[in-house]
Formats: sequence, structure tokens, C-alpha cells
Amino acid sequence: MTQMPFMHIWEIEAWLNKIGIEDYTISNNGVVDVEGSVDLDGKLAELEVLPFRFGSISSSFCCRKNKLASLFNAPFFVGGEFNCSSNRLNSLIGAPNKVVGKFDCSANPLTSLKGFPELILDGFVCSTSEIDDFLGTDLPEHVKRYVTSEWWEKHTQLIRQRNSLIEEMPDRGIEFVGSLNDESTPINEF
Repeated sequence: MTQMPFMHIWEIEAWLNKIGIEDYTISNNGVVDVEGSVDLDGKLAELEVLPFRFGSISSSFCCRKNKLASLFNAPFFVGGEFNCSSNRLNSLIGAPNKVVGKFDCSANPLTSLKGFPELILDGFVCSTSEIDDFLGTDLPEHVKRYVTSEWWEKHTQLIRQRNSLIEEMPDRGIEFVGSLNDESTPINEF
């Protein structure tokens, strides 16, 4: 995983200034809090993780259109929207615990919602993400409340189909579940 080496506080300051992030504080352990928004939209070049730990962001945090493979170092609190769409994320591990605005993780090859925030106040967007790992599993209640009823209905319908096929043809059930992972299956519509 491509990540930046340990950064001294002066290196973090130089990086923040170069990216155009203002009104920040850096703790002694290198955690960056920002009074305002953080816009890293397409600005992280080849990095697969955020370069240092963000703490609290008073407004929005956007790290979309990068090559992030992990949300390691993402802020724990975002006072506005959190947008990590169009990256290479397989899970949400490292995502903020609390997001006051909308949480958007669209256009990622997600296979799990592990790391889903404990609180989102303005909505959850997960369109075009592959979420085949959720079939046959129960989502935690704090995740279910953000998933649209249409998505949940399609999801539970597929689970019922899979379960009935396994009951009717125990030897072929694995083939059916495996076929749900094929690119031809429109599972990413969820």
C-alpha cells in the first residue's frame, strides 16, 4: 500500500498549505483538526491512504476521485458531508464515526460495510458499489436505517431466492450464490 512516511509537524503544515487547507490545528501527535472544509478531490496522486491522521472537521471532507484503498487516517468527526466516492475502497473501515451531512461512498468496489459510521444525519449514498458480500448476512441496525427501503427489499429478495434454492437443491446452492458475483448479475444496482 502506498503511503507517505512518518511526517513531522512542519511537513504536515507544508502539505496542508500546498493543498490549500487553512484554519487548522495540529496536535503534538500529528492529528489535524480543521475549522472549515477539506477538499482532496483528485489531489492525492498515487496515495492509497490519507497521508496523516485527520481528527475533527467542522464542515465537509471530500477525498473522492483518488486511488484510496483504505480510509485509514480519515477524520473521526465531520460536521458536513463526507465524500469518499470514486476510489478503490473494499470496506469502510476507518470511516468517520459521526457525519452530520451526507455520507457518499459510491463508485467503490465495496464488498463490506464494515466500518460504517455510527451516526449519519443527512443520508447514505452507495450507488454503483459492488455489495455482494452482504448477501446472507444481517446488517447491523445502525446500518439498516440508512439503506433505502427499495435497496433493502431487493437485498432480502435475493437472500430469500438463495435460501429457497439451497433448500430445494443443496448441491447447487453454492453455484447460485457464486453466480451472484458474476459481472453479468446487476448486483451493483443496489
